[in-house]
Parts: sequence; structure tokens; C-alpha cells
Amino acid sequence: MKQLPNNSVNLIVADPPYNIGKDYKNNSDKQSKIDYLLFIKDQIFEYNRILKPNGTLIIYTGKQYNAHYRIEIEEYLDIKNDIVWFYDSSGVQAKTKYGSLYEPLIYATKHKKKYIFNLDKAQIEAYTGSVRKLIDYRKNPPEPYSQVKNCGDVWYYPRVRFKMSEYTPHPTQKPLNISNRIIEVHSNENDLVYIPFAGSGSEIESCARNNRNWIATEINKEYVNDIIIPRISSI
Repeated sequence: MKQLPNNSVNLIVADPPYNIGKDYKNNSDKQSKIDYLLFIKDQIFEYNRILKPNGTLIIYTGKQYNAHYRIEIEEYLDIKNDIVWFYDSSGVQAKTKYGSLYEPLIYATKHKKKYIFNLDKAQIEAYTGSVRKLIDYRKNPPEPYSQVKNCGDVWYYPRVRFKMSEYTPHPTQKPLNISNRIIEVHSNENDLVYIPFAGSGSEIESCARNNRNWIATEINKEYVNDIIIPRISSI
């Protein structure tokens, strides 16, 4: 990332390790708290440096360090939303506390008012207008409610599971659908997207399918050679 020039990237989609002990075949997710906080600080400084004046950062933070990320991001960028990625639980259920059903993301922009937000790509079916087909009598004359609405800041996407068509052996793979929403809403065709933690390659595939230019980095060569390259080679 330090090799990238200042003000060069339209969108950053970051999915860093959450420091909760996941096995990425290195120690990136098993740092001391002090080291991890420095890791957060270094990331955000560089993200701000390489973003264009109208650039956007979307970053998965995990629950444990979300507040620390927020503090660092607020030093440089304007936070627009705290997004909740909600999913159904599976596997062993919690018995002494509430089960984990979400992961937080932070959406921030370099400029407070000038940035890319493609509203048409953030629209979802509206229950009132599309399903219930209610009439809005506040209008003159009355008319049906809109069939679409802004998706809001709580997003439901199932996690990627074994035998799903997009499944890879990466331990924290993000769904292609959520990657597509981020890429399509927060960038335009031919924009440059930077993906600092490529992982399973979900964001790379989304860029390739949606005509975005991209630069991605990943320290685990097995993920690059065994997952990412085969995944995108046919696109």
C-alpha cells in the first residue's frame, strides 16, 4: 500500500483480520492488543493518503475493535454509516450469552459532500409498495407506494457455507452479493478499487464482473495461487 501514490484510489474495500485468533496460516489474527492498535492506526493513515478527494472507504471491522477503528477513521474521514451485516446463526448455539449474528462495517468518505453513492444500486424491494400494494393517501391524487426503497444500514446476506457455488476454503470468505453491493453503490465503471486484504477474492471477482479496475494485495501466497487466481481466471 505504501507504494501507491497519493490521491489515486476511488474506493477502498478493506476486510482486515479482526484479531480474534482465526487461522490464516500466519499470525496476522493473533497480535497483541498494542500491536493490533498500531496496525489499525497504520491502515487508516494510508487509506486516507491514497484515497482521491472524492474517495470512499468501506471497512469490515469486527465487533471487538470496531470502536478503535471508528476513533482512527474520524481523525481523517467523514463517517456516513455504521453498517450491520446480519446473518443467520449456525453450528453450536451460545448458552451463556446472546449468539453472534452480525458483523459491523464502517462507511466513510474523504469529502463530506462530494463522493459516489449510486442510489439506484442501493434499492431493494419495498414491502409496503411491492408486496402489500398500499395506497399513499397523503398524495394528491393518491398513488401507490414506491415498489423500491433504500436498503438502509442493516444488510441481510447469508454467510458462505460449504457446498455453496461460491464456496472457497478461506475461513472468513465474504459473499459475492455483499461485495457487489459495495462495488456498485460506491464506485463507477472504470474506477480504481483497492483491496488491501484480498483473502478469498470476493471483491476482486466483483470488480472484474462490474468493469472496475482494481489493485489487490494478499500476504498468503496459497490464497493467491489456490483460490483467487482460479476464481477469476475464467472471467
